[in-house]
Amino acid sequence: MFTKEFLFDTSDVPFVECHASSLCRTADGGWYVVWFAGTHERHPDVRIWGSQRSPDGIWSAPKVVAAYGSEAHWNPVLHRDKSGRLYLWFKVGANVPVWRTMVQTSENDGRSWSRPTELVVGDIGGRGPVKNPILVTRSGVWLAGASLETASDEASDAKWDVFVDRSTDQGKSWTSTKWIERNPVHFPDPGAIQPALWESQPGHVHMLCRTTCGWIGRSDSSDDGLTWSTLRRIPVPHNNSGVDVCTLPDGRVVLCCNPIPRGDWPDRSPISILVSNDNGETFTKVCDLETEPASEFSYPTIETSGPNKVTAVYTWKRRRIVWTDVNIP
Repeated sequence: MFTKEFLFDTSDVPFVECHASSLCRTADGGWYVVWFAGTHERHPDVRIWGSQRSPDGIWSAPKVVAAYGSEAHWNPVLHRDKSGRLYLWFKVGANVPVWRTMVQTSENDGRSWSRPTELVVGDIGGRGPVKNPILVTRSGVWLAGASLETASDEASDAKWDVFVDRSTDQGKSWTSTKWIERNPVHFPDPGAIQPALWESQPGHVHMLCRTTCGWIGRSDSSDDGLTWSTLRRIPVPHNNSGVDVCTLPDGRVVLCCNPIPRGDWPDRSPISILVSNDNGETFTKVCDLETEPASEFSYPTIETSGPNKVTAVYTWKRRRIVWTDVNIP
């Protein structure tokens, strides 16, 4: 049902840990993948790395593709626009509450990149895409699933809130929506982060979110992502880790996540592919990509790659990045 490849061997790279990969197609039919890597998450030596998969399945040697200042880098997100230009967004900061979002572009499928610049000048906290790919709606609006994490020195003060950044000029400028409402009874603090977006019909946009309540959260918009419904739970167990979605040409929604009941936290295994026939209200498991107990397989990014096929990348034990093709029955 699926094939799997490692992008690199641990003996071939200078970093110890890697995480949070993103992917997009290249002009020649291959793939470009990025992730953050260094000594460990939050360490000042963490930078954004990348590798390209040729159409015949050969991965290029990983190399640093984004380095800005002396603070840790986080959560790269790729996008290829209609002209072929690649966009790379990523976060910079010692800790999540003080993230700044940087953006750089490539005109040659990632062989070289422009200098990184601030997405929103002066922003602290993290505008733009926080983990998952942006959505270009049928009307041409760019939607970036975003979130803000705030906390004092006390963990009990942590608050996570979701919003969407919108661009009507192909990424030149961005306007944020209001924070999406959440009932604290159903979504107690910290809350929800890292939305994954899809569009079911013109102007009707939906999101699934990582939450701390034990279930995936959902919100919906009927006006091209301008306003959103109050966050609600869907019946997919969730372990407070990253999720991502894509849609097949027949309208089915494909979800990649760790469908783990709350009592089994902090495990991030298994990582699984699920499919929905009712526009993301309920899901059925298609397959487990990894099942080793007490291990971490996490933070997927998933893209449609055929009529009944998806391609995903994810973290493998914080040591490697996996690329996989999955056939959806």
